[in-house]
Amino acid sequence: MTPPGSRVPDYLLVHRGVTRVRIRTERPCLNRLVAAGLTSVLALAGALLAVTRTASAVTTPAMLSCNSQRQVAPGHYVLACADANAQLSHQHWHGWGSKNAHATGQYVYNNCSPSCAAGSFVTDPATVTVSRIVATSHGKLYTRISVFYTGATSSGSDKEQLPTQPVSSTRCDRAAATGRPVPRRPRR
Repeated sequence: MTPPGSRVPDYLLVHRGVTRVRIRTERPCLNRLVAAGLTSVLALAGALLAVTRTASAVTTPAMLSCNSQRQVAPGHYVLACADANAQLSHQHWHGWGSKNAHATGQYVYNNCSPSCAAGSFVTDPATVTVSRIVATSHGKLYTRISVFYTGATSSGSDKEQLPTQPVSSTRCDRAAATGRPVPRRPRR
């Protein structure tokens, strides 16, 4: 027989994909105390892990998308927020988080021939570099992008400022973001 207060063999219980550790003693009060202690330790470990993940997500530099979402090493990125007539796709990044991050992929743009409404989209191979990390209210963001593209019909480069604040700035966009009706302007 096991002496009073000693542990009975531990065992693992797997229930619906969750592993639980069971520790049994011959004293019911001690069982509850051990269970409460383990629960507290596991809850604290989970909270610390969540805080660590959140902190690293904000400290890792990102690009701000057209809908003001942080994108870390995005495979697809829209450059022209108004009409999506210029975008990057199939991007494979190297050195993300460093002073300059580089990617290879495709530059997809509207050739606007005969007009942008009637134009067609062209896809060219591209090399992309993002740089100039700045701390903002959205965390660290890359603020400069350089796109170098070479295709069968065209080649060139483009340097642009990346957004560091929400892109939408009209009264209607702000009202939509807050869920409030558009304020009317007073008549004069």
